[in-house]
Amino acid sequence: MSNRFEYVKYDEVATTQSNNFKNLFEQIENGLVAIGGTLGDAKGPVVGREVALVRTKLEEAYMWIGKALRNDQVQRDAISKSK
Repeated sequence: MSNRFEYVKYDEVATTQSNNFKNLFEQIENGLVAIGGTLGDAKGPVVGREVALVRTKLEEAYMWIGKALRNDQVQRDAISKSK
């Protein structure tokens, strides 16, 4: 059976990369607050759905980055063990 579904604790490299991506995604999310900011109470109905969709897509993208970092680490570990 493959190890595809096994938990892999991030090493230092993956942790640093994950934190860098997290900071970038947080900057984008914080920028979303400004969208519709001048609309007052009308902000929700006008941009609410769009902003919610962007947040969902950010969450999905961050999830896939985590999967890519995990796979990268697994490959790095396999290469270092084969040396």
